[in-house]
Amino acid sequence: MNLAQALQNLKTGAYPYSDANSKKIRGSANKCPRIPAYNCPIEMIPVDVDVFKLKWGKNIAQKDSPEGFATYRQFKTWYDNMISLMSHASGRYAEAKRLRHQDDDWKRLFSQVEALIEPNGKGCGIQSADLICLKVLQSVARENGIQPHALTPGQFKLWMQGYRDVGRRNALRKSVRILDMLHAFPNSIDTTLLPVRIGELPRVSRCRQTPVFPNSVTQAITAYLDELAEGEKYKGLASNHTREPLSPRTLTSIKEQLAWYFTCLIELGLLDPEGDPNIRESMSINNILAAFDAETAGEFYWTPLSARTNRKNMGAVFRFARRYHPELREVQTEFFKGGYFTGWDTMTQENQDFCRRLVRSKPRMKKFLNLPGALFKQSVNLIDRFDSLSAGQKSNALKLAVATAAAAILMFAPLRADTLVNLSVTGQDANVFFPDGSRNVHLSIPKPKMKNRKSMVAEFGRRGKVDPRKILEWWMVKARPLVMGHIQSPDPTKLLGGAKYYYLADGWRYATADQDIYMTLHQVRHGIASIMINAPGADVDVIASMLNNTPATVIKTYAFFDAEKGVQRGMEGLKAVNAMLGTGDKI
Repeated sequence: MNLAQALQNLKTGAYPYSDANSKKIRGSANKCPRIPAYNCPIEMIPVDVDVFKLKWGKNIAQKDSPEGFATYRQFKTWYDNMISLMSHASGRYAEAKRLRHQDDDWKRLFSQVEALIEPNGKGCGIQSADLICLKVLQSVARENGIQPHALTPGQFKLWMQGYRDVGRRNALRKSVRILDMLHAFPNSIDTTLLPVRIGELPRVSRCRQTPVFPNSVTQAITAYLDELAEGEKYKGLASNHTREPLSPRTLTSIKEQLAWYFTCLIELGLLDPEGDPNIRESMSINNILAAFDAETAGEFYWTPLSARTNRKNMGAVFRFARRYHPELREVQTEFFKGGYFTGWDTMTQENQDFCRRLVRSKPRMKKFLNLPGALFKQSVNLIDRFDSLSAGQKSNALKLAVATAAAAILMFAPLRADTLVNLSVTGQDANVFFPDGSRNVHLSIPKPKMKNRKSMVAEFGRRGKVDPRKILEWWMVKARPLVMGHIQSPDPTKLLGGAKYYYLADGWRYATADQDIYMTLHQVRHGIASIMINAPGADVDVIASMLNNTPATVIKTYAFFDAEKGVQRGMEGLKAVNAMLGTGDKI
């Protein structure tokens, strides 16, 4: 069935909606052709709940309004209406309703559990609220045609790995503990309805878990990282010289990339975690390609890596492998010429979508550029009445304050977030300072704190109604002491008081979502570069200097250029030239 057919059924009253709700549902469905992500007639949009959730689920998880919607709330209303229509049209709603009233072992077990806890709310160790977890399990098992006595640990692991929703995974885990507890009540529970005791389920995650590697692998990685930290030796005639030592941040990335590779080998059965493998054999080209192929095919339990991350990992693996197989240099060159790697130097699709929405909407662009002022207004109010807030409100207020301080830097000098969290604010070598006689914020960042090893000296001040110095001085006096009192490793020498990247990133997403401009910290750099490159008279060298990067990297990776508007501007330019030629004016 397609969306046009579902709408026709809706008009005939086939689905149980009131007239008012039916009108709202029709409005949401008719909006689809105008949404850039569809841009097609409703006859071409399938009625498939799973495909729909897959298409839009990331926007829901990130509280992000995609192109075509002014706010997240507007998008969420449309999303809920479409899910409701597709559930009715596909028969999923009717099937779920039928399963809920099915007379089977689940119904009998559930009735017995209810009777067990009704007489005394806590005497049996099972609370009424626990029935919610059991309901979740009942729904999932019925959808898969499995009765309670047939449940197995493997089945739970399979289900939990398939769910991105942490709440549902936790409910399934808790339901296992409830089922095991029910074995203790043979006089009240028919034990033939229960599965055998399952016990504690292993950790299930969509993220890769690094196992313990054999000693030979660990020692080889450690030796390699130590050499990179000191400065890897050149080959041939320059063997008496060494390369510049890598930064701790880069070394951590390499360690994680190699951990990915050896985890892949363990998962593929190509490396025995209990054995003592020969590292030279482990770094063979066959093993390398096996790990790459399995990752790109999504064969592992973790969420498949993005193409860019996969490329970085493979680069690190090949460089490590060349220590044992120098002949792999030519193989590596050919490997990265493959079609799979074409176009990976450009912006990710997610960043392109964010920047496209930004540069095509003047209200959104204005909100983006004035973000520090909006967050400051919110933060001042919360910090002023901090003592009267609840525990949850205090946590949100502190994260919002950190995001406000970050915005007062990033929206004027778009640094990388890992540089920002390490900026010092005390001593002679302070990176951020507020000199007397100036109304600006001054930056002086040395090479070691910058990813590309290029120092940066800059100053910035009031822009429009936003005064970054006023915000940062408020932060230092009012908010930073409170944040430092609530984080694990406070550091008075740091601008952000020792707040780590993850804390800042969490606060940033919370703060920007509340402004209906949900984004990552790194997207600030993309957004500013894109706004500047789409402005008349754009100078890519100026943009590169601001980002502390090269013009080539800005064009290929950071700045989204709106080609459609560029075409229009080009046509208008030709028209102007043609007019001047007609009048004989100089061009």
